[in-house]
Amino acid sequence: MVYDNGSFVGIGTTQAGYLLNIGGSLNTSALFIAGSAVTSSATELNILDGVTATTSDSNNVGSYAVTAITAGSGLTGGTGPGATTINIGAGNGLIVSADSIAIDSATTGLTAVTSSNSGIEVTADGIRLLGGCSLNQVLAWDNTSQTWKCSSVSGLGGVTGTGTDNYLARWDGTSALQNSSVFAADSGNVGIGTSGPGYNLDVAGSANVSNLFIAGNLVSSSATELNILDGALVSTAEINLLDG
Repeated sequence: MVYDNGSFVGIGTTQAGYLLNIGGSLNTSALFIAGSAVTSSATELNILDGVTATTSDSNNVGSYAVTAITAGSGLTGGTGPGATTINIGAGNGLIVSADSIAIDSATTGLTAVTSSNSGIEVTADGIRLLGGCSLNQVLAWDNTSQTWKCSSVSGLGGVTGTGTDNYLARWDGTSALQNSSVFAADSGNVGIGTSGPGYNLDVAGSANVSNLFIAGNLVSSSATELNILDGALVSTAEINLLDG
């Protein structure tokens, strides 16, 4: 049914109010609004079904959309609008790969740092324990300064020094050890002044004793009395006959 009152046309309705008022469905191959074609399909237009939104343009888009990304602390890059890339700054002690960030604890190097709150230092070479300690120094906690610092072993009550296998150690000062002249062979023989003892006790040099026993028998003769037999071959009992 078409209704025309001379000013308004109604299809399926006699209600005025619009130049064309359709009381039902409209099927058209093209739709124009104020002379501009609506190019969206019905499916695309249906996305807006029930949506309450505000139209954005260059004047207010910043209130409704991300228009730029700015790199923060430790980051580089950033741009916009459009695709953007944010990079993580490597920094000291870090290894940045395409898809991972790792702590660099393998790179070697030396520094002059000898103390810190943690005993750790972070440099361009990597992260590690303090690199300023010298030979025979270790990290120790200093309760006075509340820091970890390089300290000598002897200063901590430790012992330094080196030795040779089988030699008994002797003190060199109050905090270091060195070889003595006593050699304890793996066979059980002990040498003084020799590293090849052939007897239970083998002295390569002079021996001074208060008492001398041979096969469990005390040699009671004095050195002066024994010297009478210098060059003679006698038994212990025969030597003891010289006592007095």
